[in-house]
Amino acid sequence: MISTILRKHKFHMMKKRASGATAGALPVDLSLASNLKAIKAQLGARSDLDERKFTLEQDKPVQAALIYLEAMTDLAILNDNVLKPLMQMQQAPKENLMSHILDSVLTVAGSRLETSLSSAIQDLLEAKTLILVDGETQVIVVDAQAMEKRSVTEPMTESTIRGPRAGFVEDIHANLALIRVKLRSSDLQIEKYVIGRRTNTEVCIMYLRGIVKKELVAEVRRRLSSIDIEGPLDSGHIEQWIEDAPFSLFPTVGNTEKPDIVAGKLLDGRVAILVDTSPVALTVPSVFADYFKVAEDYYSRPFYSSFTRVLRYVAFLNSVFLPAFYVALENFQKELIPEGLIRGFANAREGVPFPLALEVLMMIVLYEWLREAGVRMPRPIGQAVSIVGSLVIGQAAVSAGIIGAPTVIVIASAAITTFLVPPLQDVSAMFRVIAVLVVSVLGLYGLFLLLYAMLVYLVDLRSFGIPYMTPLAPMRLNEWEDFIFRAPLQWLSRRPASMEVSDQKKLDSVPPPPNKPFGNNRR
Repeated sequence: MISTILRKHKFHMMKKRASGATAGALPVDLSLASNLKAIKAQLGARSDLDERKFTLEQDKPVQAALIYLEAMTDLAILNDNVLKPLMQMQQAPKENLMSHILDSVLTVAGSRLETSLSSAIQDLLEAKTLILVDGETQVIVVDAQAMEKRSVTEPMTESTIRGPRAGFVEDIHANLALIRVKLRSSDLQIEKYVIGRRTNTEVCIMYLRGIVKKELVAEVRRRLSSIDIEGPLDSGHIEQWIEDAPFSLFPTVGNTEKPDIVAGKLLDGRVAILVDTSPVALTVPSVFADYFKVAEDYYSRPFYSSFTRVLRYVAFLNSVFLPAFYVALENFQKELIPEGLIRGFANAREGVPFPLALEVLMMIVLYEWLREAGVRMPRPIGQAVSIVGSLVIGQAAVSAGIIGAPTVIVIASAAITTFLVPPLQDVSAMFRVIAVLVVSVLGLYGLFLLLYAMLVYLVDLRSFGIPYMTPLAPMRLNEWEDFIFRAPLQWLSRRPASMEVSDQKKLDSVPPPPNKPFGNNRR
């Protein structure tokens, strides 16, 4: 209740500031010199701000000027399609000079008129070029930007063996085009927002009209409108502002760098959020089962896809609970370990000076150090540090009797299985430490108690009103065909009922079985 009141208050304050800014907008002055002075006063000292004055040949010569940011402007377009046609322009009507220039002189697509100098200055900061003419109260905004952009490549964090390899880049317009290629439908809707008092970052939401639940779109709009920060530098900032549980260890907003995954989410009735300068798109709502599904599951045959999905569920449980389970058995429930195995454990830990729980925690911290070093250092050096560091330090620690060999095996197994579910790596790392601390005090009972508490918390969690553990809780058997196992595509004829979409059907009818071959092949 309190959070709702605060969000509404913040939204009204934002609207009030926006209306105040509109009311105090700076108009375009008749004097060219006054306009140039106002622009320079607004922008302050900028070495990349260029000004090119020229004369329009009319009955009486008229002074004009181009204002642009040199580092963000294509000078070839400016010279050939703007400046040259203007200087060669013949007699133009005095009454509608700016409209005549826009309609009959300029050869740059995306040009338009602007009556507010404040809005024109904002366009200038977005790499646009301004044309100002003495005696005119309008400004022509020309799109002649030229900035270095990263080409579309396969994302390093979501590589696939079979399937599309294109990934998002930092340009939001290129990302929108990548999704439009996947969804060539008139129902694809795109809404633009500008967030950030200082950055004025462009944010777009996408959804499929006729499929998505209208209340979901309204809720996304409300949460985006309530954001009041200086500037989102990445989609991660937006994610933390719109998620249901900011203090939860489990993510409630999905993220991906692949257009085909976003297209699939939109077809399921979800909403995508794209942020300019960020190659990561957000999708809402996002439930727990989504993090164990990958796009390749739907490009491969169902049997192997189901097998690998089961492996991911088992890998997540292994990465979180295996070290704690090892500590619980070794310290509290030794009678559950086979006699031959416990004898091997005892021999391996003979002479180790640290308690088992401390030993496991030391290895977990050491692994996190090596992983962080491998990620932050330059790639060739980082790989060497990760591989050589793990082998050398692990072997040296075992040889010196500081760490037992079973502990190294357990931590290595937990670390490897962490990478099978990349979106939940941070969750696995945090819960792994928590589980070891709980088990070191309460034993195996503490492990089951922690698992029970985790399940209760997950069942209570929501993502934009959708239960986080659906289709397990609440139980929706009609969605189990794409939960733990992946059924054949012919069976996935309906969208998830938990999304409450307007159009539930994906397939109008099941395809008929293939015809038998003609003729008799027997001899």
